[in-house]
Amino acid sequence: MIRPFSRVLASLSSKWEGLFFIGFTGGAGFELFKIYFSFNGVDYYSVLKKRQLQKELDAFERQLKDLDNIIATGKPQTF
Repeated sequence: MIRPFSRVLASLSSKWEGLFFIGFTGGAGFELFKIYFSFNGVDYYSVLKKRQLQKELDAFERQLKDLDNIIATGKPQTF
């Protein structure tokens, strides 16, 4: 069973079209895995959304602190 599979992979990887096909298929498979696989109700995209929300809230908080600093000192901070 392993030999025919490895023979097919070897013949596909000998040309750039085969490498493209292998990469495309592997990437699509990985993306489907991320979409449909969940462990105890936690999946990739729910965790990604939570982390992205936290990053956006941190950036918004930094912006508000900078505005407070500008109002308090009367000068904007430079880089």
